Amino acid sequence: MGSLQGTLFSAEAPTSAPSLSAWVNEPRPALSEATRRDIKAWRAASEVFRRYFRGQSVSSGADDGPLNDCLACLQRVLSHDDLSRAVREQLQYDLGTTLRLLHYATAVGPRFQAQYQEQLAQGFATLKLTAPDFAALDRGQAIAQTDTFNTRLVAAMNAHHERNLLAAYNVRELLTGLRHLWPRLIPAAWLPSEPPR
Repeated sequence: MGSLQGTLFSAEAPTSAPSLSAWVNEPRPALSEATRRDIKAWRAASEVFRRYFRGQSVSSGADDGPLNDCLACLQRVLSHDDLSRAVREQLQYDLGTTLRLLHYATAVGPRFQAQYQEQLAQGFATLKLTAPDFAALDRGQAIAQTDTFNTRLVAAMNAHHERNLLAAYNVRELLTGLRHLWPRLIPAAWLPSEPPR
């Protein structure tokens, strides 16, 4: 994950500008004209991805045209043999993130709610909040709930409340994973096995 500077989709820098030409600790391989063309198309598609990632645009599901265009760009870049191993690994991670965005409403939100419902209820209750139903929220709404939760948690920490905040800390980790679509919290097994059209 950390092999590219300014990577577009990694959990460490989800909204930074793409920089496929800035390889770290690796010599730059000579790229074919086709690879350079596909990387250029990928860069052009990156703003669309960022809008979805930030929750500013809402995916309508696997048939979502703009996100499918991003997915197709990624797949084209990954089809080239002249990418370095580090870049290929990062792009495969990005591909997984794009798939999670495509299936956010139909798979990610509902499975996240089902898997973590008890922990979410406990953590939100610790902060005297009602846990939302993440299965019913779009990505933008889920990000807003994450921000509300984090604001309340910081306030509780600053006020030195006597109550145990462990449940809230655990939920903060879950919500951070949801925001960044971490594979360890949102496994590929949650996604439909059929590739998007």
